[in-house]
Amino acid sequence: MTSVAPSLSTSHPRDFQLAVAARRGLTYHRSDVLLAKASFNGTLELLTAAWHRLLGYGHQDIPGKTLRQIMEPGKPVAAVVAAIFDERNPEPVELKVRTNDGQCKCLKLHRWFDPYERTVFIVAEETLESGGVTPAEQCIETHS
Repeated sequence: MTSVAPSLSTSHPRDFQLAVAARRGLTYHRSDVLLAKASFNGTLELLTAAWHRLLGYGHQDIPGKTLRQIMEPGKPVAAVVAAIFDERNPEPVELKVRTNDGQCKCLKLHRWFDPYERTVFIVAEETLESGGVTPAEQCIETHS
């Protein structure tokens, strides 16, 4: 008899508390890959230092922040969190974040579901807006 993995979309947090990987070796510091792990306990663990470089926050500045605090205003954080945990939709989740110096960054979150650990692993990529508009130009358009 095979066991069936529990569904990830049954219950999820409404926001994420940001965290930094507890174990940080050479891969953590040298990687240019934006790798994260979303957990049902409400934690979004940033697994590589590439996040610090992208967001402009120091290692010590990330813990204690929430996803809502770094998201670009306009899209409800609960909708983004629900989309991250929606295993029925395999499409990447789009996310706009504000860096420490106020720049807007557009990200596509590619997800891999681990239902046994009740986590979602995320590989993010910075993207341009449709039509070739840069993320910074998109933020200007959004706030005009």
